[in-house]
Parts: sequence; C-alpha cells; structure tokens
Amino acid sequence: MVRNTVLVAVLLLGIGLMQREVFAAAPNEVHVPKSAWDKQDLSKAKKGDFVEYEMPAMPGAKSRQEIVDIGDHTMTYETAMTVGGNKLPASQTKMIYDAADPAPKDEKTKLETKEAADKVTVAKGTFDATRYESYKDGTLLSKAWVSKEIPVTGLVKAQDGAGKDSMVLSDFGRGK
Repeated sequence: MVRNTVLVAVLLLGIGLMQREVFAAAPNEVHVPKSAWDKQDLSKAKKGDFVEYEMPAMPGAKSRQEIVDIGDHTMTYETAMTVGGNKLPASQTKMIYDAADPAPKDEKTKLETKEAADKVTVAKGTFDATRYESYKDGTLLSKAWVSKEIPVTGLVKAQDGAGKDSMVLSDFGRGK
C-alpha cells in the first residue's frame, strides 16, 4: 500500500507540475520517494522516451513529455504544451528519487489511496495497468491508470472524481 501511495503521489505531482510548470521560467526540481523508481521500473528509461497526452477538460490542449537526461535515480524531462493551437514555452522538471515513503493514509489531511489491477483502453491500445483511486473523507477525488509499458510516468489515463477524463495517452515511444 505504501509503494502504491507513493506512485499515485508521484503521478499526481507530475500531472500538477506538467500543467503548471510551463508557466515557470526556471527548471523544477522535485524529490519523490525512492521506491517509486523501482515501482515504475525506471531503470529501463532512456533519453528520448516520450509520452503525449490529450486533455479533454481543455479542448485542443495537448502535452508532450520527453526524457532529456537520465541518471541514477534521477530523470529530467521536458514538457511542451499546446493550448488552443498556441505552443507554450517548454520547461524542464528534474525528478530526484531519494525521498522516504509517505504513510499510506494521512490522518491529518484525510487522504487515502486505493489500488487495483485493471486493464485500460485508449486510442493507442489496451494496457495492463494499476488503477489508483484517491479519496478525501471517503469522497473520490481522482483515478489514474498506470502501466509499466508506458515511459516517463507510466500514466495511461487520469480522471477527476466525477469520472471525466482529464488526461488521456495519445502516443508514446522509446528512445535509442
């Protein structure tokens, strides 16, 4: 449960950063739990690995993340977004996998994460995935489907608490 909470925290952090980082001038540096590196099997990540997403909540919005540097428990990726046909300035985020695992349930914030093995289908295909559901005070906040088949963050699809898609994988590829 702890490792799964870690992965969801990393994914949600990555999604949040991806959606706001394009407005920051300096590269972001984020420390995440070390166990997330193994959970997503990032030892196989390569420079040039990429993912592309459509964001149905923002019609016409697309994003692309590409690994520009990979090290021992570090990954730097560049995010480029297009909104309404306009390309926003690209930005970089360095993920450093060195932090401790958080508690599986945070009594102070009342946040809880549940997981289940699942399959998820998007236009790019059907993937074996782990479905993560985040709750606060028993109310569903979000769902995310994560697959080791998908590079960078592993995210295949994310939904809000009402079940509306917020990010959907549209393409991915592996570097050389």
